[in-house]
Amino acid sequence: GWYHMGPVVDGKYSIDAYMSCVDTCYKCLRAKMNDQPLLKITDYNVFHTGGGWHIVKKAFERCIRSENPKTLTEERDRYVQEKLITSSNLLKIIGPCHTVSSFLNISSVCMDQWDKALGKVLLVFTYGSGC
Repeated sequence: GWYHMGPVVDGKYSIDAYMSCVDTCYKCLRAKMNDQPLLKITDYNVFHTGGGWHIVKKAFERCIRSENPKTLTEERDRYVQEKLITSSNLLKIIGPCHTVSSFLNISSVCMDQWDKALGKVLLVFTYGSGC
């Protein structure tokens, strides 16, 4: 049995594994979408948040770099504001929620954007117990 209900992690290795999965999923999805630029065709991006806001932001920035390694800081910041922040409002208040995190962050988009989110495209990355 488990001694506590928290996730079993191994510091830097856990983050490396998460980021590697983000990279692989992004590349595979892009291939399935006939190499369309995912940042251009999605309205909101939702990430599993086992490690908090800073990990989600780093993961999203990896997707931006994957899309275009020469993206300027101003454009990257604009993408974060337009396509990521909305999904992280509750995360910033509650903190990491592990298993329920993807659903929580989808809820954050719905609560923040309500009518504006109808008919929009969400890209959702789930990981580990959040799948």
